Amino acid sequence: MILACHDVSKAFGEHVIIQNGSFHIEDHEKVALVGNNGAGKSTLLNILHGVYPEYEGEVRLHGEKVSFKDTNDAIVNGKISKVHQETLVVKDLTVGQNVTMGYEPKKGIFIDFKKMNKDVDVILEDLNCNFKSSDLVATLTAGEMQMLAIARALYHHSTIISLDEPTASLTTKETEALFEVVRKLKKQGVTILYVSHRLEEIFQICDRATILRDGEYIQTMDIASTTR
Repeated sequence: MILACHDVSKAFGEHVIIQNGSFHIEDHEKVALVGNNGAGKSTLLNILHGVYPEYEGEVRLHGEKVSFKDTNDAIVNGKISKVHQETLVVKDLTVGQNVTMGYEPKKGIFIDFKKMNKDVDVILEDLNCNFKSSDLVATLTAGEMQMLAIARALYHHSTIISLDEPTASLTTKETEALFEVVRKLKKQGVTILYVSHRLEEIFQICDRATILRDGEYIQTMDIASTTR
């Protein structure tokens, strides 16, 4: 088991957002997190990714209890990255600069742009991207920005990647390309946590689904033996 949440609860004042949220993910799995708006999906993700460091319950990574103080802690020490619905980028910078931001390779006190572009291009090629590290982010489509976000996760050697409504602004072709990348990542040993309202996507690419309703855990089921 690579990741597990046990009776996780989070409240803001008297407003309980999630209560007794529990699920686990095995290595190399693609697990869907589903539920209506307000079910607690995003809150649970924010706990996993260190956005909300204070909560009740526990999160275990590789069997060890963890609590990330912020998103950087989750990325660097937990190897857990999130691909947002609206990718966070600096459009005036290049793809390479966005992927490595804050962790650029250095030559002395200066950024080693040659190594940066080379390292990022290797990742982009592996993802079958049609753009290069030297391209400006402002020239990318929504789908290409999603690939940039995945490239950023792989640059940090993340073993768990969550995708939060990743296809909301993608075309059909871009969605198909994303799904191919997700399948490839699983084969490479990356575990995927997939959040979506679109059941056809979940049945197409996920192994199991954990259901939340009104902030509470309902159940987890195998996709292969479950009807819509």
